[in-house]
Order: sequence, then structure tokens, then C-alpha cells
Amino acid sequence: MKRLLYFVLIISLATGCENNVYRKTPGGMPYKIFKSGDSTRVTYGDIVKVNFTRKIKDSVHYSTYNTLPAYIPVSERTIPYDLSEIWTKLKKGDSVVTIQLIDTFIRRNPMHPDFLSGKYKKGDKITINLKILDVFPGDSAAMADEAKEKEKWLTKEKQVVSNYIKENNI
Repeated sequence: MKRLLYFVLIISLATGCENNVYRKTPGGMPYKIFKSGDSTRVTYGDIVKVNFTRKIKDSVHYSTYNTLPAYIPVSERTIPYDLSEIWTKLKKGDSVVTIQLIDTFIRRNPMHPDFLSGKYKKGDKITINLKILDVFPGDSAAMADEAKEKEKWLTKEKQVVSNYIKENNI
């Protein structure tokens, strides 16, 4: 009985740790995909609607979660050590975490303006958390959705401003 319990414990630990493994793109960028179960796969030529957070070290550098989502065209051209290497592995609803080390960027492109300006420093790490909200097969559907999102966002912002004016008697 003890052996069986020990065996079950080892198996559960081994399978439970599987989600903590980062895979690497051909360019060497670590990433982890969290599957949603949806069947709409991202293909070249699609436009993906995403929310993402970009962190440098522990600080949020940019986030779309409280603003408009981003619409990104998926092209066949891939850039090594970039998210473009894994677009076609993703589906609608999937989330992905990528880790990019600045030292690798500097080594590949030392004259990049962001490095020359001092925006990034050696040893920094960029972590991107991205969620695919929708996949559009062409420009027209994506543009219509973007217009709808802008209208919703504008309505929400107008409400926030009017509430602020009321609360502060302006």
C-alpha cells in the first residue's frame, strides 16, 4: 500500500510540473502557451485582437487591459526571438507568456534606438502576457470590430468624465 501511494504521489508531481516548463522558439525565446480549447487557429494573413501586458523586470511598461485591445496582423515574416515565431501555434482564447532577455536583443542588434537611449539596460528582462481575444480572417472584419471597441471605450470614458465632474462639482 505504501509503495502504491508513493508511486501515485511521484506520478502526480511529475505531471503537475509539466505546465511550468517553458518551450523555446527557433530563435531561442522562452514561451509558455495556456490553451483555451477553441478551434479557431491563427494563420498567416489573419488579424488577431489581443490584450497584453508588457513588463520590464517587475514594472508594467505597457498594458491594453484598461484601454483598447491591440489588433496585430500575422505575417509569414518572422523575426527571431520575437512573438512572431509562435503566432501559428496559437488559437482564439489562448494565453501566452514570453520572456525576452535584453542581453540577447543587444547582442543581435546593438544599434537599436531603445538601447542607445538607455530605455533598457543589460540584465533587464521583458515579460509579455498576451491573451488572444479574437481572430479575424481579413481587414474588414477587424476594422469593424475595432470601430465597435472604440465606440464602447468612448462611451465608458464619457461616463467616467461626467461622474468626475459631478463628484467634484465642476
